Amino acid sequence: METDFLDRRRSRAMLIGVSRFTDAALTPVPAAANSVDKLKDILTDPALGGWPEDRVSVFLDPRETGAFQATLSDLAGTAEDGLLLYFVGHGMLSEMSELCLALSDTRTDHPEATGLPYASVKKILASSPATVKSVILDCCYSGRAIESLSSGSIADSTAVAGVTTLTAADLAAHVVPLEQQATACTSFTHHLIELIRSGRPNSSPTVTLHDIYPALKARLKDIGLPAPNWRTTDTASMFPMARNVAGLPMEGASRPVGHDQALIIWRREGKTLYDADGRPYGETGEGEEVQLESDRKWWPIARSRFPGLRALVFVVGGQVNRVREVIGIDEDETGESSRLALDVSPPLTPADIDLRLPGLPVTLGTEMPAVRGKLREYRAF
Repeated sequence: METDFLDRRRSRAMLIGVSRFTDAALTPVPAAANSVDKLKDILTDPALGGWPEDRVSVFLDPRETGAFQATLSDLAGTAEDGLLLYFVGHGMLSEMSELCLALSDTRTDHPEATGLPYASVKKILASSPATVKSVILDCCYSGRAIESLSSGSIADSTAVAGVTTLTAADLAAHVVPLEQQATACTSFTHHLIELIRSGRPNSSPTVTLHDIYPALKARLKDIGLPAPNWRTTDTASMFPMARNVAGLPMEGASRPVGHDQALIIWRREGKTLYDADGRPYGETGEGEEVQLESDRKWWPIARSRFPGLRALVFVVGGQVNRVREVIGIDEDETGESSRLALDVSPPLTPADIDLRLPGLPVTLGTEMPAVRGKLREYRAF
């Protein structure tokens, strides 16, 4: 696919589905096999995912955890550009309350010894030379992987390369009754696939995990299903899943100049400010996690402005210091407030800006001297 940074010929996708089990305590999940098949169809569709068939490895009902881990490690080692690992099936907790992914011959009385511990998955991720890595877990207790990444070696060792982890549920994931699973996917993967296929209504040529997550979270909440979770570092959330069908213009058409807007914000270097509720904003100097919250939450933006708002541009010391793409409104945090809480991207690189915000008249380092009395302004592009 020529519309994003990922070279799929130098990448690897590993799709794991476990639907049958030798331990009678683990119920069959036919929907797991269907979910793997449907996701593979999207990835290898030339009009959507664009992955070569030989770069997508599918494992249905794998057994023998030692040999299987070695296979995954070997394949992850072939990923020079991107690495995608997807698992659907049963998740279990070890005696130490750590996540284990159930294989076909996993025993419920010894999940860590006979399953695939997530600690082993972390090691596989860390050892892969891929520059951007994404994990999607559709199983019970998958939220434990988020906790694991928060304190484990992956978060430390991939500060540059980046890892994004998207999980179905902290506790029980949802699947339709067994008698309805002959052709169905699991609930989480069903809606994930629908969002990938339908795309997102923005001008981006690809649909990324960052594009998908807010919409997936809102959709699952609306229909009463468990809320997903995610954790991401650096720009790993920009992992492209497919061409953005909703964002592709008709052949011969172009997006009109002035349709999109950027909100330019001038800030003082090293100046942390606080709103009436004691929430920090401005340049916090406290790392991306704190800065992200400062950047996205306090803007008194009219909802009528939002449909065309595509970027936040932060000017510090008279130069563009940071550009974030605006993905959506975080309705849970906004509530009835007139100050919109935005879903935004991590800071974009110059290449990201060219790809995701074509026509934006500034990039990192652009000179934009402050004007006395001006804190922010909208600019069309």
